[in-house]
This record gives sequence, C-alpha cells and structure tokens, in this order.
Amino acid sequence: MVMAAELSRRLGLVDAAFVERLTALIARAGLPTKGPVLDPADNAGRYLELMRIDKKSEGGEIRFVLIDGPGKAVVRAAPDALVREVIDACCD
Repeated sequence: MVMAAELSRRLGLVDAAFVERLTALIARAGLPTKGPVLDPADNAGRYLELMRIDKKSEGGEIRFVLIDGPGKAVVRAAPDALVREVIDACCD
C-alpha cells in the first residue's frame, strides 16, 4: 500500500502529505511500511519480473491499483523507470 501511494504521488495523483498520513496509519496498525528485498543484485528487476505475471498485467504492461485521492482508486500503467525508483525507495 505504501509503494502504491508513493507511485501515485510520483504520478501526481496525491500529494506527499497524503502518503505520509497513509504510511503513519499503516505503521500504527503494526503493518510493514517497507517491502522486502527479493534480489540483492537487482531488487527492482525481480519485482518487475514478478509483476509482469500478475493478473493485472496485460500484454507485458504492468497495471497498478493507484490512489486517485482519498477513497478513490484507479488502475493504470506506470513507466518501469518510475516503478524502479519507488521500489528502490520503499524496500529495506
């Protein structure tokens, strides 16, 4: 959820304050706010590889459930480079 919120922010759908509030609520609930490292050599690459076989992927294009404001969701694609940045920023 935190990565989806951060990707949404970088795509201009929500602001930083929204992401900070959501992250704080998730942490307060005792849930993780960082994703795991799946591959120390190319963590983002491994995430992208796995996401390409997800049910939301169409024709090799990864589609994400993103936040388009409080209580609003949208499903859309995002550039791989941007997704890599979010993964690198949001994983331990």
